[in-house]
Amino acid sequence: MITYTATLSIDQATRDFLKSKGYTLYVFKGINAGSGATSTVWITISGNQLYDQSSNIITWYEDYYVGEESTEIENGASISGTNPYISPNNITSVSLGQNYIWPGSSWNPQAGNQPTETAFTIQNNEPVINNFYVSQKVEGGPTDYIVVTEIAGSGGVGQFTPIETFAMILSTQSQSTGTMITEAFSPGVIVTMTGITSAALSYDSGTGWNVTAGQSTPLQLGDAVYDSMMNAAETSAATEGRYPGAPFVTNLADGKKTTSNGKVSGVRLVGMQGVNYSTQTNVTVQCNGKYSYNKMTDQTNVSVDLGQGTYSVSNNSGGTIQYAWE
Repeated sequence: MITYTATLSIDQATRDFLKSKGYTLYVFKGINAGSGATSTVWITISGNQLYDQSSNIITWYEDYYVGEESTEIENGASISGTNPYISPNNITSVSLGQNYIWPGSSWNPQAGNQPTETAFTIQNNEPVINNFYVSQKVEGGPTDYIVVTEIAGSGGVGQFTPIETFAMILSTQSQSTGTMITEAFSPGVIVTMTGITSAALSYDSGTGWNVTAGQSTPLQLGDAVYDSMMNAAETSAATEGRYPGAPFVTNLADGKKTTSNGKVSGVRLVGMQGVNYSTQTNVTVQCNGKYSYNKMTDQTNVSVDLGQGTYSVSNNSGGTIQYAWE
């Protein structure tokens, strides 16, 4: 799976100030869950971890989990996480290109295909409106909630498209991970990682936030956190390629095929998820009548060069793979 990092640097004088006032760092993670969704506190950093280190590195993965949620959506409410997919005793990540069905009471363990390979969907077959959450894995595991939203009953479908956008807020308010936040309770910054997997930023108590790797957007007091991250991601998409040294990594679900938009020099295969690995050849790359057959694991990071031309990648691995045109 793809690994992402964000490095936050804070100078000693600023850390002393934050400690004297009891500040906590709150991090939110973006995902396109459609209109009306609500962000939740993803990560908190406080105490010695915030005050005694010149930098903090946050690491996360292209690894999503979902669940049905009984808690009413309102500012300050907390995700309970009591109905995760597949079950509380078998919490399983989801894959792009798949549809996950909630019949009521418990999940259908068998996901089905859906036509959008860059997203996953949740289908609510129970005859009532239900709330559903998404979490994204950091080192702590699948309880790292990022968003909650309503989905209509009797076959209503919600679509979720990954975006690599996050927001940071420093505040003296006390909030827990999984808390629903409708409006920013302190000014902060939004960072969108277009074409990169490592972001870098700093905070100074006098001059504020400064982003050196990634595209920054101010987050103002009272701004809608979810909508602000969505708007930042949409604006950033128009300037994709600002960091040409890093490939734009895309997911490809099992059973799907994709073709480059015009001629490229090759394709990099950079890992997979959601499958028990085998020795079978399972990803086929084609260009100019040439073929490359590739065995994939979560550690794969290989460049396939069949000469310049229009490339196609066919995934029959049983899991979601990641690739980047070169």
